[in-house]
Amino acid sequence: MRSVVVFIMLLSLKLSVQGQSVERLDKRYGFRDVTFGTHLKFFRRIKLDSQEGDDKNYRRVTDKLSINGMPLTEIVYGFYKNRLTHIYLTSPGIENSRQLLQFFQGIYGEGERVYDETEEFDNMIEWMGKKVGFTYSEVASKKEGFFHFFVIDK
Repeated sequence: MRSVVVFIMLLSLKLSVQGQSVERLDKRYGFRDVTFGTHLKFFRRIKLDSQEGDDKNYRRVTDKLSINGMPLTEIVYGFYKNRLTHIYLTSPGIENSRQLLQFFQGIYGEGERVYDETEEFDNMIEWMGKKVGFTYSEVASKKEGFFHFFVIDK
């Protein structure tokens, strides 16, 4: 009986810690020096990457393509109707991507594995706050990891 009580307490503590970690996504509400909802006109030195209707993706010329010493291939900022709604990070190499994943897990908690898209991705983990979602996915055949911060419409 005592071991069941201890297990329940540990599970409760783990869920509490994970919940607090995911709250950091909502509190930050962006990435580095940018905040979701910011109008495109406030971004400097950006270059249009792609456009489809009201969706536009840009890259900033001034971005440092690394996080905590780990390299990134790209950072892409997604806008809908000229407001920032998505941030995409691409990390070269599965080993590097998994190190970056561990870095983010240290900030946001373990996340939850997603199995619905295993045909497309070899590994996918998500964190869902109340205002911001974050996913990690990797494609071993491309040897890249993809990180995606996005606004949750509510």
